[in-house]
Amino acid sequence: MIKDKKILVTGGAGFIPSHIYDLLYKDNEVNIIDNLSAGTVENLPKGTKIYKFDLASQMEWKRGRIEKLVKECDVVIDCAAQVSTFESMIVPRKDFIINGFGKMMLIDTVAKVNPDALFIYTSSRSIHGEIPEPLVANEMFPYKSHSFYNLDKYYIEDALKLYHKTYGINHVIIRPANVYGPRMPSKGLYGFICRWIAYTIQNKPIQIWGDGKQIRDFTFVTDIAKAYPMVIDNPSTLNQEFLLSSGRAV
Repeated sequence: MIKDKKILVTGGAGFIPSHIYDLLYKDNEVNIIDNLSAGTVENLPKGTKIYKFDLASQMEWKRGRIEKLVKECDVVIDCAAQVSTFESMIVPRKDFIINGFGKMMLIDTVAKVNPDALFIYTSSRSIHGEIPEPLVANEMFPYKSHSFYNLDKYYIEDALKLYHKTYGINHVIIRPANVYGPRMPSKGLYGFICRWIAYTIQNKPIQIWGDGKQIRDFTFVTDIAKAYPMVIDNPSTLNQEFLLSSGRAV
């Protein structure tokens, strides 16, 4: 159990990070940054304070408000993101501004004002690309770009490693795989499981691309969230990468 920590969660009103917040806020001081472009206040306990800052805004960084929150924390849990691989292919510049520039500004600020803080970065299983059957991925499976989304995710992973080597920032990289569960957004190109459920309730046909034999490893959101407290104050996890999956093909 993690107690008495000052923790900053970016994108904290979103799907996965709101579940992380649930596990941390009662015993720790947890601040949330979220521009509410994807997250919603309904995902959090009533009365939760949200700093509506945009990590991808140069003007926001010039104001110095994010820097102040970074300076005061023990742990940065970075979950803010553009989450759709499809959208990254349609608007790659937008994906880089959010998943590249915004992250680099955050990491660089930690390096300058609070290098002793632990940086937990939410990457993605997708950095490994399409994994041909019958192979099973693990943390050592090679990186293979197939979208601008996982290109930018891997770029930040590599940047963190270089910041650790150069400035001594300790970090943990977490790669969730195909997360589903309560608070999953039903809009956009990401929440197809929500649409499948809605179609089933309405007795509508479910559109499946390809031959229908493709498989995925789906992971329940609270199982993913539990990993974040586990790596805080755990020397064995420092500067490591963890692929979070169920190990079951669906």
